[in-house]
Amino acid sequence: MSVAYSDTQATFDLNGGLSLERADSRTDFSAHWAAYRPNEGFYQDWTQRYSDLQNVPFRFWIVDNNQRIGGCLVRPNLIAELFTIPPFHDAETVMTHLLPIIKEWSDDNRPIYGRYILPEQIKAFEKHGFTVS
Repeated sequence: MSVAYSDTQATFDLNGGLSLERADSRTDFSAHWAAYRPNEGFYQDWTQRYSDLQNVPFRFWIVDNNQRIGGCLVRPNLIAELFTIPPFHDAETVMTHLLPIIKEWSDDNRPIYGRYILPEQIKAFEKHGFTVS
């Protein structure tokens, strides 16, 4: 069954009981992102990091059987800012379930970009064919 990307669809089912749930402006997605991603810009005030992401329309929670285990920015040909919520830390599992739908949504004539990959996620991304530079 083919599932096209939509800017308005709220939930996308993945295999293995996982799903992507669109984060709306009323959720605490940005706070979780700020808490579980390193402070790459060395902001002294976390509210700057929070506001940077607040209105991005392609923010998604990664959900496992109704439990939020992480989040990311995702749209055709892009996955970015992946984070996991402790005690869950398995980026490999997330990529295994997430990459098929991203491939389905994406233009085969363009590469899929992984942006802002954390050092502990590099092996998982490389295992799934990404070249990390």
